[in-house]
Formats: sequence, C-alpha cells, structure tokens
Amino acid sequence: MKCPYILEQTYPVGDVCVVAVDLRDFDADPSGVRDSSSAIQAAIDASTALGGGTVYIPEGRYRIDQPITLRTAVTLRGEWVSPEQDESDLRLGTLLEIYVGKNDPDGTPAITMEACSGIQCITFYYPEQKFNAAIPYSPTVRQHGV
Repeated sequence: MKCPYILEQTYPVGDVCVVAVDLRDFDADPSGVRDSSSAIQAAIDASTALGGGTVYIPEGRYRIDQPITLRTAVTLRGEWVSPEQDESDLRLGTLLEIYVGKNDPDGTPAITMEACSGIQCITFYYPEQKFNAAIPYSPTVRQHGV
C-alpha cells in the first residue's frame, strides 16, 4: 500500500486515521492459521523508523505466538465491531488470537507497550481458553512509561 494515506474504515468509529504503515505489506496471515507476530513486529519497527505513526491491521484473525513490543510513538489500529453488534458470531473486525503466554501467568505479556504508544479498534481473543476450566496466561498488554 502507498503510505501515508487516510483510512477508509470498514466499520466507522467517528474519527480520521492517517496510516503510516499497512500490515498488508508485511505478509501477515489474516486467516489466523500462520503466526503473524513477526509480521506485526516488522510493521511496528518500520513505523518506528519513520519516527512513529499508525500501523493499520486490516480486518482478519491474526495469530500471535510470540510477544510483540509496541514502540514509542506507534499506534496499532484495526477495524472494530462491538461483539454485541456481531450477531452472526463471525468475529468481524480485527482480532488478535493470543497463544503466547499459555500456562505462564508471570510471563512476558503478549504486547508490551513502550511510553506514548497506543492500541485502537482491536479485539483480543484466546482461542484455547476454556469457559469451564480456565487456563492461566501471561498479561495481554502491559504499558511501560507514560
């Protein structure tokens, strides 16, 4: 994708978003079959090299097997749909499927946020989590700094 550009949102949330880096340029798997951790980290690092900005993660299911570090001045932005509005249970929008940290409640978070970073319009989901037999995981997100 030619960046930067103004995001035309699939599910408008009432704001304007200028995309600095688009995840589609980094071979992430939006089906959730292959791990997308390294592609997301590469997109974050590319945004950092530009001095920061928004990394756009399009609608899809992205498997996270390895921890991700969200750098200073970088925001991860997806497409968000309220679960209450998704009556078909198709999990519309941008969904990060968390596999990292299973059975390690004191482990590294799935996403570590450096100072002045952000996450918007993304749903986190634990596909292996059991309702009647909870599995401990490391934290989903941890913020460092201000």
